[in-house]
Amino acid sequence: MRHLLIFICLLSAGFQAQAKTLSSTIEHNQESYTLCSDFTIKYGFIFKVAHVGLYLPDCSSTLNPLEQPKKILRFKYLVDISSEDFQSSAEEFYLKNVNTDVLEASKDEFYRFNAGYQDIESGEFYDLIHQGDSKLSLYKNNASICATENSVLAKNYFTIWFGQKPVLKKMKKALTQIKT
Repeated sequence: MRHLLIFICLLSAGFQAQAKTLSSTIEHNQESYTLCSDFTIKYGFIFKVAHVGLYLPDCSSTLNPLEQPKKILRFKYLVDISSEDFQSSAEEFYLKNVNTDVLEASKDEFYRFNAGYQDIESGEFYDLIHQGDSKLSLYKNNASICATENSVLAKNYFTIWFGQKPVLKKMKKALTQIKT
């Protein structure tokens, strides 16, 4: 019985250590980005899928991510997810959030960029990095996997999460509020 209690305590400590999954800062291109807000994506009430963090050079500025020319959106996954799931979800919500002109100016590059998603395993992360008004990059575990300099796509890609019809309204609300 005593060994079982020790095992449960050690297991519990391990889960608590895993709970802090988002870094407070991210360094990219010799610039520091601070975690301004975060959200945990859940399936149902208990099953956690991912921790998401919005990183900006300055958290005191407006937290409308669509207005920020420099930002990082980090997704740290707690479950395995296939590349096809990322691609279909991104496509569905990009198409819901952009108008015809934006779609025509970014369609080919969107599909090229979107094809960069790879399968991800529990504990791995994606960083979507918007640098200035014209560069969008996707990193997996700090390794660059695709990028675009299509300014229309770079400015509009984040509408998937922050547009009028976001993937998750609760996530949009949480990420647009400064952490206290």
